[in-house]
Amino acid sequence: LADFVIRCAVGYSENSLSKRFGRAMGNETGSIQQLIVVGMGKLGGRELNLSSDIDIMFIYDEPGTTQGGRSSTSSQEYFTRIAQLVIRLIDSVTGDGRIFRVDTRLRPFGDSGALVASYPSLEYYYDTIGRFWERYALLQTRCSTGTTDRIKPFEELEEHFVYRRYTNFGVIEGLRSMKALNDSERDKKGLVNDVKRDP
Repeated sequence: LADFVIRCAVGYSENSLSKRFGRAMGNETGSIQQLIVVGMGKLGGRELNLSSDIDIMFIYDEPGTTQGGRSSTSSQEYFTRIAQLVIRLIDSVTGDGRIFRVDTRLRPFGDSGALVASYPSLEYYYDTIGRFWERYALLQTRCSTGTTDRIKPFEELEEHFVYRRYTNFGVIEGLRSMKALNDSERDKKGLVNDVKRDP
């Protein structure tokens, strides 16, 4: 259901904005770019339950500009507008309720980062800044939109980041720290038999 809702929201948003801006074209390839929605957390792992929110990240192929509309803008701006509309369509509370709560904080730099990222910027981030916990977050991802050839670069990028050729002791220490923080938080809040944080 969540994948279907995301695909419908992206399709509607792209059609709405294409009337004004046309379609995003890549600078290098000259091909039409797509917005790819990456499901993370429970959505990525196909573990959603009735009260789950959906953790998503928005990415696109390469920098460029839009063509074929009444006005032109950068691919970054175009896809940001689409992503904002997608979130509004899925997350807004109406008379019929809300479809899903949407959480985009697992993207690079969290709330302070750009809402959408191109493959080159994503690759740069994970190669230079990516934190150890993000490796574990990326273990449970899945693309809800995008064709096989369009999502392949993300899968390769993800695999390169998660499964590094060399693992240093800092990563192992990072795991220990994350586990200790988790245990401490669980104990402070008195969460007994917590499915998410108990052993």
